[in-house]
Amino acid sequence: MTQPRPLKVFATILRPSPALIAAYAAILVWAGYLGTQSPGEMRAVYVVLLLCQSFSAATGFCDRARRGHFDPVVAAPASRLEVGLAHALVSMALGVVTWLLVAVIEAVATHGQVPLGLTLPSIAALLYMSAVAWAAALPFARYSSGVVWLILAIALAGAGKLLALRQAYAAAAAEPSGDVWSATGAALVFPPLMVTEPSAPIAISALLVLGAAIVMAGIGVLAVDTFDFPLVDPS
Repeated sequence: MTQPRPLKVFATILRPSPALIAAYAAILVWAGYLGTQSPGEMRAVYVVLLLCQSFSAATGFCDRARRGHFDPVVAAPASRLEVGLAHALVSMALGVVTWLLVAVIEAVATHGQVPLGLTLPSIAALLYMSAVAWAAALPFARYSSGVVWLILAIALAGAGKLLALRQAYAAAAAEPSGDVWSATGAALVFPPLMVTEPSAPIAISALLVLGAAIVMAGIGVLAVDTFDFPLVDPS
């Protein structure tokens, strides 16, 4: 009997909730409206997409695996590394696809100009947010890392630290010889800065954030390979 591939199994099990689908649909409508009225104001759309992705990619693993939800792949002879990679791809897919659709809307609205969503800093922010949200949620329940990131963002804003991070990033971006490490640190703490602020002079920071995204995704895949999750009563 042929065993189902992990990608196919996770695509069925990890289907997004109706609320998430509605949120992404609303974002696409918003992007379409801005595309006709004010094509240059897409930054806010991408920032909201990053927030949504922090929840969407946080599908969790151990909690559902203990309840037997992933038995078709965990108990199968498939490599755990393949399982981890498939879980990551399915978890991040909805947010990434929506991001690309918004980029297409922006490109059409600006008559073929390179959309903000396809610039190196924006792509780095998306992949970094996706990887961190996915990997951080693996030992916990669904949406856990999204909740933590939202609380962190509110706490930073309330303490006045968010403005300090923005100023550090903007100051580094203002000059070709800007402090790359300060910009990178600010972006790692609050990835939306890479979308809201100009960053062309310090593209090296975007590459560093992209590297951090790859590292986080790799850590997550390796973690799935080493997790031990005794089954519990699914009730």
